[in-house]
Amino acid sequence: MLDFANTQNDAKMVGDLISAMHQDLGMFPEMLPVEYYLAKRYSLTFVEAQALARCTMSFAQDQDLAKRCSDFGEAADQNKVISWL
Repeated sequence: MLDFANTQNDAKMVGDLISAMHQDLGMFPEMLPVEYYLAKRYSLTFVEAQALARCTMSFAQDQDLAKRCSDFGEAADQNKVISWL
């Protein structure tokens, strides 16, 4: 669903889906880089701040996850399309 919302360039749908995902399924570390990328790409300030905080906290526990967060954040800054599937 997030991939679909992204391809539609629909910021509201992206934000709503991330919120629904957090409520229904919780916050999964595997999805964190994607959440951060989408939040930055669509200027979802609250979601971006939350994802950045989680990325920062992951640095001490999982450097691979922190690296993916960084890479996905840079991709969003450069408006690059990524594949997370």
